[in-house]
Amino acid sequence: MMSDAIELTKLRMIEGVWHGAIKHRGRSDWQPNIEVTHLDFAVDGVTIEEDRVEEHWRIAVPIPVNRIADGVQTFVIRDRKEDVLLGSFSMVAGDALAEDIRAELTLLRAELDMLKKAFRRHCVETGDGGSCSGFELALPIRPSGGQPPHPSISARNQRRVTRRLG
Repeated sequence: MMSDAIELTKLRMIEGVWHGAIKHRGRSDWQPNIEVTHLDFAVDGVTIEEDRVEEHWRIAVPIPVNRIADGVQTFVIRDRKEDVLLGSFSMVAGDALAEDIRAELTLLRAELDMLKKAFRRHCVETGDGGSCSGFELALPIRPSGGQPPHPSISARNQRRVTRRLG
């Protein structure tokens, strides 16, 4: 059961530590008794500090290295004293991201950057001074032979990119 009186807000995740804020909407004297679990095992090293300026409690949950694995890993945050679920957060890694459009977009950007650098290097080497102005660049991402033109170009990209440079 989720709590209506206790509010958990994610602040950020940085350097392997999930940070959040906890506030009780009815009692100013409330002190949290937090437990964070992953696969029903308690996560060690959780810290809670009162922030009197913001009038909430800050929670920091270090993600143990031995809990990072392929797939979706969910961490559950609950208050032991009130015996209520406050919330959860998840991490996604490995094969679960293989079809994720954001991961594919990142790969495409990296491939495009590699191609732009190679093309600029070619222009410098051929004496155009690196500008290559007035040239049309048509890059077959996947030629008819079925093999990518370069090992770093994803075979899933089956488009032809044409871009007017200059």
